[in-house]
Amino acid sequence: MSRDASRSRSRTETDPASNGARPHVRLLPTVPAMIRKRSITLHGHRTSFSVEDPFLHELKLMAAERGMSFAALIASIDEDRPVGSNLSSALRLFVLQELKKSRAQGSPQAL
Repeated sequence: MSRDASRSRSRTETDPASNGARPHVRLLPTVPAMIRKRSITLHGHRTSFSVEDPFLHELKLMAAERGMSFAALIASIDEDRPVGSNLSSALRLFVLQELKKSRAQGSPQAL
């Protein structure tokens, strides 16, 4: 297996030319993303979360776009997350939700 092939994952999709009849496989590049643990003070208490760098980057951009601090955005997400869910998952799901909203509104920056 070549080095490039080992860095890609396959994804089965429907071939648009076949009117949905036959799936084909397309290679999608994967981006190595390190999960890093970060600490933050929320509501006067230190807590930590672990997210990949691309999620952290999006969260920082979203905070800046809203004119709020990074810590304030994280605190807001923390307050809104369901009881029993962890903060790291809530942060990832927030980013996904916001990017989906942006795509649905036709934003050129979306996904």
